[in-house]
Amino acid sequence: MLALVIWAAAIDATGGFVFAIAGIRASSRTALRPLALAVVLMAAGILVYGRRALDEEIERVIGGCRKAAALVAGAAAVAMAAIGVRWATCAASGADAYGYVSQAVLWQRGALHVDQPFVAALPWPDAGAAFAPIGYRVALTGPAIVPSYAPGLPLLMALAERIAGACGT
Repeated sequence: MLALVIWAAAIDATGGFVFAIAGIRASSRTALRPLALAVVLMAAGILVYGRRALDEEIERVIGGCRKAAALVAGAAAVAMAAIGVRWATCAASGADAYGYVSQAVLWQRGALHVDQPFVAALPWPDAGAAFAPIGYRVALTGPAIVPSYAPGLPLLMALAERIAGACGT
């Protein structure tokens, strides 16, 4: 009965399955049938063994789930860490990430500004804002941009880079 409920939950979460066993194709695309079968089996169990036996079985299953919960959570955490290490990106790939990583590099250099001398030659007003990426704003003095994100994470990233090199960030 529990297996049927788990099967129905898996179907609901994934949209269904199509697979082959020994060359025989099987599909399961709706959660209604396994749930209906679980209800029928539960009703049959109550009729044959009585309500008390069903309650005892439910308590046994819940107790087993409680015992396994820490193990399942630990296994899921290890699996997610392994997936993250295996398929992680090694580049600042988004605008937000770029802002943090580039600010960490500026902390390493000891100068929290990026000179943009070409901006002074542009004919339109407030041209510096057109060349300030997310996470930066126009400096108050000179044609430059400065980081606008809070310094906490970039400082930690700069420390990691100092310890482990460029791959530390």
